[in-house]
Amino acid sequence: MGAATGAHAATAISAAPGGFVATTNVQSQLAEIVSDLQAAVVGQGAALIGSLALGGAPRAVAATVLRDQVEAILTHLNAHIGSGDHDGRYPRRIYSAAKVVPAATTQVFANLSTVPGA
Repeated sequence: MGAATGAHAATAISAAPGGFVATTNVQSQLAEIVSDLQAAVVGQGAALIGSLALGGAPRAVAATVLRDQVEAILTHLNAHIGSGDHDGRYPRRIYSAAKVVPAATTQVFANLSTVPGA
């Protein structure tokens, strides 16, 4: 398909700059937006995309730009990994008939009638 009869090139259509867009014609503005959103530099890329708050419990993420939300989620995950709060709930060893199963091995057992360590 070709351009519509009488249509103007996007470079011939002026548009006011706004937000992070500084250029003044439609073609240049589209190119600038795509370039800025693809950029992996401070203040560009995901730092330009706004997002609503992400509710959750016990953690939530505030309404801000996407980059800051991803950083907050990563911070939550990194803090959780180092917290050691899984130790009391998830045994690292399984005992059956006084047999210790080493880490990184697989052993098939029948259904347990009680919770190990309880």
